[in-house]
Amino acid sequence: MGAMMKLNLRSWNTSWGKVAGVSFRGGRDHNEDRIAVSDDGEVWLLADGMGGHANGAEAATVAVRSAMQAVPAERSVQAAFEAARRGVVGMRQSEGGRTPGTALVGLSVKPLGGPGSGCEIPFGWIGDSRAWQQSGNGGQLTALTDDHSIGHVVLRCLGGVEKTSEGDLGPEFGTALALPGDVFMLSSDGLHGFVSSAQIRGVLASVDEPAEMARRLVKLAMDEVTTDNVSVIVGRFGG
Repeated sequence: MGAMMKLNLRSWNTSWGKVAGVSFRGGRDHNEDRIAVSDDGEVWLLADGMGGHANGAEAATVAVRSAMQAVPAERSVQAAFEAARRGVVGMRQSEGGRTPGTALVGLSVKPLGGPGSGCEIPFGWIGDSRAWQQSGNGGQLTALTDDHSIGHVVLRCLGGVEKTSEGDLGPEFGTALALPGDVFMLSSDGLHGFVSSAQIRGVLASVDEPAEMARRLVKLAMDEVTTDNVSVIVGRFGG
């Protein structure tokens, strides 16, 4: 595919390993996904603006920018998500009540000590973008998040209803442990909605460099005729 040559891939060398990210318009004529990685590679964010809501692309931009601006003050995934929520809700207020919406998934990397001791990975999500972990040297691939969706209908998003009589509809949070050789990944549904977990695992297990993993995953989504934007952030932990 000729357009693949135009991928805007970025990569970072970090204290714990390497990370790379790419966001591509994929099967659409414009891109409503947004990604960001902090300069030190220790905070990753991926937002998928919802085309069914007003200004989905702008909501994704505001969510990622607001969350990343909160990072220097406090390396907290919860604080980043709250900053993103405030930013998107502020859009609704400034636009006369129209409802922007975006999915958001993010994580932070917190080294636990010296070489070989691993990293704590706090993560959070709302919507149908995912966080993944593949155990070292091509082992098991696990989705760390559960989609807030039924079919193609997203049930939770930033900018949507936050509470009902049945409970909280906000983001969820968790923590994982990264050991040397592990791979972590964030993806929008333009990838995992069209490419199977087995196919994703095969790519992550077949190459060492995160930038090449990201490039191959986007190509695979296009080969599977994705009809959505495709965004990936992927990192390999040293070892």
